[in-house]
Amino acid sequence: MGFAAYIHLGGKPGQKSVRSEEVAPELIADYGADGSVLGVEVVSPGATTTDEILEVFDRLGLVRPTEDDLGPLVAA
Repeated sequence: MGFAAYIHLGGKPGQKSVRSEEVAPELIADYGADGSVLGVEVVSPGATTTDEILEVFDRLGLVRPTEDDLGPLVAA
């Protein structure tokens, strides 16, 4: 049995995802009604590298997470 991880990017209180899109293998972005990225799901943390995650953040124009933010994913 595997598990996924989620990088929550904030958003307005009560804001819900209205669309999800695979933006790279094993990485899915969730979008709000206004088109903003609400979070990124890491489907297989053990099979996804930090560099792959950072590339997605760059491609989506998001501020990169810090090493501390990604620490739990590295530990997985």
